[in-house]
This record gives sequence, C-alpha cells and structure tokens, in this order.
Amino acid sequence: MLNTNLSTRPFYNERAVHLVLAVVAVGVAALTVYNVRHLIDLSARNTELTRQIGEKQAAAGELDRQTEAIRRGVNRGELASAVAATREANDLIDRRTFSWTEFLNLIETTLPPDVMLTAVRRRCAKAS
Repeated sequence: MLNTNLSTRPFYNERAVHLVLAVVAVGVAALTVYNVRHLIDLSARNTELTRQIGEKQAAAGELDRQTEAIRRGVNRGELASAVAATREANDLIDRRTFSWTEFLNLIETTLPPDVMLTAVRRRCAKAS
C-alpha cells in the first residue's frame, strides 16, 4: 500500500531561491556598473593617449624637417676641416699628457735587479 498523498503538492522554499537570485542579480548589476565605468575611463584615457601620440608624431616630423634643413646647410668642406682640426687637437693633447705609469715601468725595466728606487721628485729647470 502507498502512503503518499498525491492531492497536495510538495512544499518548496521559494523565498530562499528568490533571495539567492536577487543577491546574484544585484552582484551582476554591480559588476556591470563597475565594468561600464571602467570602460568609460579607459576610453577617455585611450582618447587622451591617441591625442598625445598625434602631437608627439607632429613634433617628431618637425624635428626631422629641421634636421634635414641643417644637414643641407652644412658645408662638407667646413665639416671635413673641423674634423681634421679636432683630430690634430686630440693628437696634441695626447702628446702633452704624461703617463707616470709608463715612466715608472721604463725605469723599472732599466734598473739593475739590486737597485731600489725610493723616491721620484720633479725638478723644473730655471729659465735663464
């Protein structure tokens, strides 16, 4: 024998289901608002960066044009003479530079093994 009453329907806790669905809907709505706001912020930032890129490219183009004008205005002969003069000045500076290391190495190689150098003093010759 069956002891089931088929005339009534079973009890479902619909309030809990509706409450869970409402909480999920509020969460989805909050996330949607956050995402839309974030999207608007990123769009504004993208617009600003695109504008800045355009300005920087225009400035770079202007600098390229100025560079070309300067290059066209440079006299190749004057540039070659300036390079030659610079090399000559660098050679004169290199000749004037005194290397104490080379000097002391030269002395060390020329001294006999039993001689020891204790001091080196510079003495300027007096002009007569």
